[in-house]
Formats: sequence, structure tokens, C-alpha cells
Amino acid sequence: MPIVQHIAVLGDIPSPRLDDLAPLLLLGALLVVVGIGGLFLGLILRQSRRTTTETIPKSAGPFWRSEGVDWQPLFDSPFRWLAIRSEDATPIQAALGLRNARACSWEEGLNRAMEHRLFISPPVNGWILVMGVDLPDPADDPDECFHFLNRLSGKLGEVQFFSINRLFSHHAWVMARDGIIERGYAHAGQTLWNQGDLTAAEVALRVNTYDYCQVPEKSFFTHVDPLGATTEKVTSLAARWSVDPTKVDFRRMKGSRGISGRFHLPSPPFTS
Repeated sequence: MPIVQHIAVLGDIPSPRLDDLAPLLLLGALLVVVGIGGLFLGLILRQSRRTTTETIPKSAGPFWRSEGVDWQPLFDSPFRWLAIRSEDATPIQAALGLRNARACSWEEGLNRAMEHRLFISPPVNGWILVMGVDLPDPADDPDECFHFLNRLSGKLGEVQFFSINRLFSHHAWVMARDGIIERGYAHAGQTLWNQGDLTAAEVALRVNTYDYCQVPEKSFFTHVDPLGATTEKVTSLAARWSVDPTKVDFRRMKGSRGISGRFHLPSPPFTS
């Protein structure tokens, strides 16, 4: 084939058009962006782990982590507890009428609190905590909870009650003293209990409370669930009223023992 003809044949091959290269260029740009994003994410996670390691001692951690046991489900699941101003657990045990009561460690007591038992803690800054799922649930019967706390505070003095259920955003808190309910609030789908004036702690924390038959309104701009936000503030309210059990470092109190026992809520009226 003559050289001129050969060159002419090669000239017939079409050159790539910009339209054909566009998808390849876009794919390449996407891969570069993903790669850079992955690199930055890896650096952020690495720095986060480094910061956590540097700022938190190996012995530190959430109160529920002790000797390899994870107590996270204790307060992630529906849970209720009392805070009683006292340094002596004996009258509390008698007032609750615990059966098969025995001394136990914090770890064992907290584990039993997730079962059908109550755990009475040793004193914590002048308060004794009583934890367990068998405490009355205002979502089931607010009147039962009212009578229980009213009569219990008549025996023991100052008694506080807290309840959280993060799954359904149910929450409750009660302050009773010497047989009188000074403040009571419970919300479980609707306001079940709203007694007394807002306390200074509730105002400071800006908890969302509602009158009977009042429907909570979500913010259009923030999309924040007001009920869920209030549920998350219950432990902070407990800290201002008495003791936040999620902040107690039980590992430092290994020498102190609590009391665990079976509890059945008496039928109303709560016997004296």
C-alpha cells in the first residue's frame, strides 16, 4: 500500500469526543473525592482515639464499667430509682418490706436490679439510692405511684423518685417529704401527673413540662423531639435534686455493701 494511502486510512480513525470522556472524568473526580473523604475520616477517628486515650485514664470510665462488666443496659432500658435522704439503709429495708434480703456488692446489686429485685445502695453524699424495675411505674398507674411515694415518705422523710424510658420517651420525677408530694410530674404519651410548682432545677434545665391534655409541639426548625430531650435531662435533674446515679463511681466504693431483696408493691393502701 502506498504511503499516502496508508496515512489516509489512519486519518479515518475518529478521535475521542468530549461527550465520550465526560463519564470517565466524572467517575475519576468521584473516586478522588471519596478517597480524600476517607483519608480525612481516618485521620479524625485516629485523633479521636488518641485524645480519648490521652485524656481518660485507663482506670476511668462510665460508672457501670467495673471489672469487665458493662452496666450500660441498666439506664438504657426502662428504669426507675429512688433517692432517700438517709445514712442508714435499715429503716429503708423495713419500709420497703424486702424479702430474702442480703448484703451484696455494687456489681451484684446492680445486676439484680435488672431482675425482679431491688438494690438499696450504701450512702452516697447523704443519700441512699434504691434501684429496680419493680418500683411502681407511673405509666402503668400514676395513682399507685402517688400512694406508694406518699406513704413511703411519711415513714422515711424526704423521698425522690425518677423514671426513664428512652424507647418511648416516657419520664417522671417526684419529690415527696414527710408524707406530702411537693412536686410530681409524669409523662407517658400524655401528661399523667402534674402536681406542684416547677422547682428551680427544672427551670434551670429548661425541661419541657405540659399541662393535662396539652399536646407537645415539635420545632419546625430544629426537628428536636421535646419529649426525648426531656427524658435525657432526668438524670441531670436528679443530680440537682440529690444524686445522679450515672455519675457515681461505684468502683471506688468496693468496700461498701448494699442490700438486695425481692420486692412486691403492696396493693393500695400502702400498709403502714
